[in-house]
Amino acid sequence: MSHEYARNRVRDALEESGGDYMEAQNLLLSWLEHDVELLLSLAGPHLPSLISYAIGHELADEKAREETENRKAMPGKIIKGKGAPARKKKSAVDEDTLNEFGKSLLTSLKDGPRFGEEQPPGSVSRPGKASQQHVDAMKKLAAASIAKGRDKKKNKKKDD
Repeated sequence: MSHEYARNRVRDALEESGGDYMEAQNLLLSWLEHDVELLLSLAGPHLPSLISYAIGHELADEKAREETENRKAMPGKIIKGKGAPARKKKSAVDEDTLNEFGKSLLTSLKDGPRFGEEQPPGSVSRPGKASQQHVDAMKKLAAASIAKGRDKKKNKKKDD
């Protein structure tokens, strides 16, 4: 019963929002504040996973706190591996440079052809520009195709 109730409320939210995913999501979130049955019917199937995650997370935090306390008790000891505190690496490139790079990349992509559109002249290599390796491979394929065609014709004549 509760699963069906949740599905009906989701349909109501989609209907009210005109099919807009984000608006339907916001509507459901606002309804959850006052509708405990909706909350339980939506979250119920996921509660075992949520509980398992919460317990695992707490156990990991507890272990990390114990390791931190042990480190503080033994000053001067060098710790390597997972228990070592993470160091913040300084980037060789500053943030302004990264922002400029991102902007220039987006600008260059903005003016290019989109998927399915015709390529601008000059962007596709001209005929005759293939490597010798490619030419040899194509000749082998053509020869194999011709030989296969001959074999089919011979077999067909034998069958007649």
